[in-house]
Amino acid sequence: MLKCDFHMHAKEDPEDRLSYSAKDLIKYAKKLNYDVLAITLHNKFFFNQDIKNFAKRHGILLISGMEATVEGKHILFHDLKEDPVVFDFEELESYKDEFFITPAHPFYPSCSVGREMLYDYRKLWDFVEYSHFYTTHLNLNKSAEPFCRRFKIPFIGNSDAHHLHDLGMTYTIVDADKNKDSVLEAIRKHKFRVSKKPESPFMFFEDTLWSVGTQFRNVFK
Repeated sequence: MLKCDFHMHAKEDPEDRLSYSAKDLIKYAKKLNYDVLAITLHNKFFFNQDIKNFAKRHGILLISGMEATVEGKHILFHDLKEDPVVFDFEELESYKDEFFITPAHPFYPSCSVGREMLYDYRKLWDFVEYSHFYTTHLNLNKSAEPFCRRFKIPFIGNSDAHHLHDLGMTYTIVDADKNKDSVLEAIRKHKFRVSKKPESPFMFFEDTLWSVGTQFRNVFK
């Protein structure tokens, strides 16, 4: 069984002002006994030999990924070979068989596909994300549960980490061998479970303020 997180950010991200590097993230994840990670920077393909070797030395399997903005919506790509150029959903459909496509935090109020696009583009999605960003009393992830059950699309847990304290709250336990193809195929076959824990109200409020501030800076930079 492998402890996995497929949505993470670090200070190499061009759209975030983070204090920790990708290598810091890997070292911290190792302390929490993670086995598989995907570092998904915003609109930047970050998967070079140096970072792959660094992860391997720390016992981490690194899967290529990025968080792309497509028509204003955040979409996760995994198992990339190179940086794709995607401007709209029609163009994204042409990549369907080239990498894995997941709508990030699909029902959240900012940069998410929402109900209509989630259903309209259902043939695009390989997975759907269950985000760590929720509390006991406010959990927008639940809105995606009927969709995933109806269409039998894997509902995977990720941290969407923008702070190191985001790790370990929500993640995916996959029943697979420790190689990329085995992990992704196991998820396709629903051989996984999601481990999830709600944020405290204080942490949720802190993360909300940080997210709003980041979006404000990106608009006016």
